[in-house]
Amino acid sequence: MSNRYWDQFQFTMERRVINLYAQVSFGASGAPTLGSWQIASRSYTAAPTTGSSPAQVGARGVKTIVRTAPGTYTITLQDNYFRFLGCSPSFQNSGAAAAPLTITPSPDANLSTAGGGSFQLIFLNTAGTATDPANGEKVILNIQLQDSSTP
Repeated sequence: MSNRYWDQFQFTMERRVINLYAQVSFGASGAPTLGSWQIASRSYTAAPTTGSSPAQVGARGVKTIVRTAPGTYTITLQDNYFRFLGCSPSFQNSGAAAAPLTITPSPDANLSTAGGGSFQLIFLNTAGTATDPANGEKVILNIQLQDSSTP
């Protein structure tokens, strides 16, 4: 399981729930850029794409986000986890073109892969078709995972 120090207490029936937050900006043709929060400037910059350890690539638990098809993205995490609990979006800017209305995380990914588990994320429009977020769209993803097999 992941090798991190986490905030200890959450009021939940599940053990060792982990919440990761990732900011993603979308460019032309749905090209994603993972953001890294900069405390001093209170803004996001592009997350590092190279480093000598998994924790140095990406931002705060998320290693990469890659577009694999229109509206379909693979998110790779910096660590491996026991169970996928959910993923919910928060679209950050209403000035861009209308964002897809539905987000569908696909949990059948391999979260226990050494070097970081991954899962698929699909944005759907009102017709149920996979659709890229608009150019300039920014999304915060709240990824919920479980880090323990203990009941």
